[in-house]
Amino acid sequence: MIITKFVKSTPTNVYTANKDNEVVTFINCANLDSSLGHPITLYIVPDGKSPSDENVIIKQYMIAPTDCLQMDLKLVLSKGDSIFAQTDQDDRLNCTVSVAIPPSFT
Repeated sequence: MIITKFVKSTPTNVYTANKDNEVVTFINCANLDSSLGHPITLYIVPDGKSPSDENVIIKQYMIAPTDCLQMDLKLVLSKGDSIFAQTDQDDRLNCTVSVAIPPSFT
């Protein structure tokens, strides 16, 4: 599953796991602004918590105009865990997350 959201100046929920053992395989944060760089802050937030300095994985990483930050990873989420993103100006960045969802054997 691939999800893309515009990033706001307040923490934006990009993705929340619907079940245990969902695996985030890729995160791409793209700067849509052709003239200014914008910072990205990413959070991995456990279920029931809020974005904070406790759960930041990248803080204020500057993305140059029309450039992107790409992360190839294997991040296992439990049900309710979330990925949040934040920047300095609304809708200047978008964040795309690729998630592998485990099959259900029922």
